[in-house]
Amino acid sequence: GLILEATVTISPNGFISYISDAYGGLTTDAQITTESGILHFLESGHEVMCDKGFPSIESDLLDLNTSLVMPPFKPRNMLQFSDEENKVGYKIASIHIHVERAIARMKQFEILKFLERSLLDYIDQMTLQSSHN
Repeated sequence: GLILEATVTISPNGFISYISDAYGGLTTDAQITTESGILHFLESGHEVMCDKGFPSIESDLLDLNTSLVMPPFKPRNMLQFSDEENKVGYKIASIHIHVERAIARMKQFEILKFLERSLLDYIDQMTLQSSHN
């Protein structure tokens, strides 16, 4: 099947504030983020919350005087997180759930499940429209 990906951002109140154009499924999250131009909308002092697919954009964010907020990573040789890492991870997860809910709302717009190649020219408009439900 055909796999397309896009970067979706939400505001602190859960409103979908930006959707990138769609990219082929082999494009990384970080590539979509940098190529989409979303970083140009950031202002000094902003914090960007991401999941594990985005660590390579940290230098771009530092150049913009913004910071990257990600859940802690547990190395394979580590049995468990420290208490502090657990607290940080829980705090991030309690906010990140709003991103997941926004994306789930978009996925409910099931026309994207039945996308035919003939509609690829319209995918960006369809993705944008699915965010308004």
